Amino acid sequence: MENTMNFKGVPTAICPEFFRDKCFWALQYHCYGFTVIAWELTVRLKDYFTNDAKAIDELTCLESSKEIIAWFRHYTPLSMALVPKAEWKNFVEGVRCATSMHWISVEPVS
Repeated sequence: MENTMNFKGVPTAICPEFFRDKCFWALQYHCYGFTVIAWELTVRLKDYFTNDAKAIDELTCLESSKEIIAWFRHYTPLSMALVPKAEWKNFVEGVRCATSMHWISVEPVS
């Protein structure tokens, strides 16, 4: 997948192949839950935001579900287009799990 960048150097085309595949399987065959899919995307964000650690720091500070969904819709619109609105609650749960466990910190955890 090619990452195109906006004028601030933020990736605008974040929709990894694993994410697309798992969304497909979740919707068609109910093999994955959107909590797990969101967790997986969240822990891999540091690979895509190599030039914008502020965006990841911002995500880790968000508290409300609305803010988290808005962050993902802003930074990863292609990925969020695959998440049905009915699954947003589960998606947020996966994001919160990843951020609360500090899985997405840019600096190595000691």
